[in-house]
Amino acid sequence: NSVVSSINGCCLTAHAALLWTAPSRQNRVCIMRRIIIADENRDLRTVLAFKFQHQQDTVINADNTKDAFYATLEEPTDRTAIIIGDFGPTTTPALTLVTDIRSVFDPAELPIVVVSSHAFPENRAEALEAGADIFIPRPFHRLDDVVEAVNSLPKAA
Repeated sequence: NSVVSSINGCCLTAHAALLWTAPSRQNRVCIMRRIIIADENRDLRTVLAFKFQHQQDTVINADNTKDAFYATLEEPTDRTAIIIGDFGPTTTPALTLVTDIRSVFDPAELPIVVVSSHAFPENRAEALEAGADIFIPRPFHRLDDVVEAVNSLPKAA
C-alpha cells in the first residue's frame, strides 16, 4: 500500500514501511532508495514513479526546480538519487538546479541523472560540467534506460 503526503509542495508517494524484506534465499533486509523525479512533464514523472515504486523505491515528484531542490534537503540519505528533466523558459533551468544541488552535496552524496531534450554533445558536456553524473538525451527509446541508469549509480544501487 502507498501513502500520499506533501513535503514542501512536492507530492510524496511512499510505501508505509521504510524497510522491506527482499525475496531472496538469504532473506536479507534492504533499505529502500529515495528517488526524486524533477520534470515539468507530469506524464513522464508518473510513469517513472511507477517504475521505481515497482522496485520498492520511495518516489518524490517535483514539477518545478524549487520543490526539487527542497526535496534534496529533506531526509538526506546515501540511498537518494535525483532525476532532473526539462523545465520551460518561465522556471529555473535544469542546469541551474544541478549547480545548486552540487553547492550542497558532492557527487558521492547525491547522484544526479539529467534527462534532456537538449541532446547535442555540447548540452551533454554542460550537464556533466555542472555536476550531473549521467546525461540521457530525449527522446529515449525505453523508460527502462532511465531506471537502469539510476540503478547503475553506486550510491543509488
